[in-house]
Amino acid sequence: MTPEGTELTGLVRAFNHALDRLEDAYAQLQAFNANVAHELRTPLASLVTGTQVALSSPRSREDLHEVLTSNLEELQLLNALVNDMLFLSRADRGDRAEGLEEVALGAEADKAIRYCDALLQEAGVAAERSGDAAAVCNPPLVLRALVNLLTNAIRHTRAGDTIRVLTEPDHGLIALSVLNPGPEIPTQVRTQMFDRFYRADTSRARSQAGHGLGLAIVAAVARMHGGTVFVERLGKANRVGLTLPAGDSQTTVAPVESLPAVGTAPATQPPNSTARPARSR
Repeated sequence: MTPEGTELTGLVRAFNHALDRLEDAYAQLQAFNANVAHELRTPLASLVTGTQVALSSPRSREDLHEVLTSNLEELQLLNALVNDMLFLSRADRGDRAEGLEEVALGAEADKAIRYCDALLQEAGVAAERSGDAAAVCNPPLVLRALVNLLTNAIRHTRAGDTIRVLTEPDHGLIALSVLNPGPEIPTQVRTQMFDRFYRADTSRARSQAGHGLGLAIVAAVARMHGGTVFVERLGKANRVGLTLPAGDSQTTVAPVESLPAVGTAPATQPPNSTARPARSR
């Protein structure tokens, strides 16, 4: 083949690759629009139906209060969904995390475990923290990612088992992860679990599984700190987490056996957290 032919072949391959990427992006955009419409349809239909029923005949003050309470819950879900989508949009634009400071991740892990106490008790699952290390990060964003990781792990952990939040150095970074016992995550799920609106178990009710953005937000928090997400199999457990820039302080990792289970004191909700304690309706 002549040099001109070789150069032309390279250009054709590059052009085809660009077209493939454009086609993939278009397909993702279509799927994204369909997913957003699907997520909005259910709460909007509930709001419309509930309001129509309330207006169909005279209602007592108590009945109207019940309708408004139900509507408020649906509106809060919609508000959370919109806020999460705006957050992911900023991350996609390349926004970096602000308000960075050196943070002891062990303390953030303890906060996340306390926040998830209601979910842990309902599922009959314990949680404990192993290790501590300093990272340069935005504390509310990291806490939000941790709560989402814990919530995801709780959904896939059997009653009586223990989830562990691990903090350890990793090639100049800090790996912050959640380790929970259970069946190995299938390869197909591993490749998609950080995608928006992805649910491995489609049989779960909407109120149980959220709106499928929890792990996508974890991935966004990692990107905003210059880190990555990961999932791996360790023995009989699955480890899912993210990496963060290491702080200047000396990092330490305590043995798992030497760490007691974290207490269950009440904690405030992380700002704009996707995870929420389960509620009955």
